[in-house]
Amino acid sequence: MRERRIKLALSRFWKERDPSVDILAVEEINIGQGRTRADLVVVGDGFYGFEIKGPRDSLSRLSRQLEDYRSVFDEIHVVIGLKHLDGVLQEIPSWCGVLLLSEIGGLIEIDVFRASRKNYDQNRLALAQLLWRDEALSVLKKKGHSRGVLSKPRAVIWERLAERLSAPEISSEVQAAFRKRGKKWRDAL
Repeated sequence: MRERRIKLALSRFWKERDPSVDILAVEEINIGQGRTRADLVVVGDGFYGFEIKGPRDSLSRLSRQLEDYRSVFDEIHVVIGLKHLDGVLQEIPSWCGVLLLSEIGGLIEIDVFRASRKNYDQNRLALAQLLWRDEALSVLKKKGHSRGVLSKPRAVIWERLAERLSAPEISSEVQAAFRKRGKKWRDAL
């Protein structure tokens, strides 16, 4: 199974989960200032991260990747084939969802092996760092917190956001920014 086909199948799977929710699925988003790259991010009725581990992938980095995922996403899912199931279940925390992949007649099937749980440990600074400088500054202006940072570098602007807004507020602003960027800024499915 090629990763691109898996991502397309995941996007369809998520859309079918609740057809009334308009979703944006975007590939390869840097989190943790580029330390980790989320394979697929879905913006819908929340902010969801998907880490895909194909049959040839190693699980050696998975714990660190999931910690970075945990800093920003509402829910996290590890997407695997049966080969990795035992290793993943030993490696990942109980709050992380597991989606099982199989290929039947050339079509990729996705089954929920374990549902994810809501993540309440999002990091405000890590969330703020998902915004481009002008987006972060726009949020600060809208919320009345931009005084003294208009000409500052983005790191200062992110810090101000993290100081003044809650994680759910920043997450909502990130999701809105991703939607506004649309499908052109990254590979969107």
